[in-house]
Amino acid sequence: MGRNKFSQSEIDLLSTFASQASIAIENAQLYAEMKNQYMSMISALAAAIEAKDSYTHGHSTNVMEYAVKISKALGLEDNEVENVKYAGLLHDIGKIGVKDVILSKQGKLTSEEVAELRKHPVYGANIMEKVAILKDIAPLALYHHERFDGNGYPLGLKGEEIPLGARILAVADTYDAMRHGRSFREKVPLEQIRKELTENSGILYDPEIVTVMLELCAEDLHE
Repeated sequence: MGRNKFSQSEIDLLSTFASQASIAIENAQLYAEMKNQYMSMISALAAAIEAKDSYTHGHSTNVMEYAVKISKALGLEDNEVENVKYAGLLHDIGKIGVKDVILSKQGKLTSEEVAELRKHPVYGANIMEKVAILKDIAPLALYHHERFDGNGYPLGLKGEEIPLGARILAVADTYDAMRHGRSFREKVPLEQIRKELTENSGILYDPEIVTVMLELCAEDLHE
């Protein structure tokens, strides 16, 4: 049998497919590289935050990891999990605008110092909104200190008025802060953490997220 020959139109069509495939592969590689650069930039910003306060070393990474686990357990879409991931790393970026003496103060903060510290979500959101690739996660940083009962800050949002990602960060942030302590507060025993989260479920935190957090950290809480 003789060899089948491709017609010129078939050759042209295959050539077009090959060219498109090559472009798609190149675009995927560029996208992956861009994402790596994006992550590196965010990690550098997180490190800059923590450099101001030795007591929070590793805090942003921990919050990110807890928040991602919670997000996946809740069944969030991949893009939503990614937003929570980046917001976890940068949720405290606004502390760059807070005086070092407040961040590193030993003992109880004064009412004026507390008021200044509470401005950091707004500072952080203002920074993020000026960077195109961070705009989508700015609300998560802005609202991560809102309370489920509406008595949080900066706007006093209540319940589901608070973005889900911010509600996730609130629980992850609190868990890590209690577990590792701060300059003004010693770390909290693990069983006490369980009690604090449970008692404040529906008051400070979204009950569903508290339940997920306790389930995910069951081994830690029973050390």
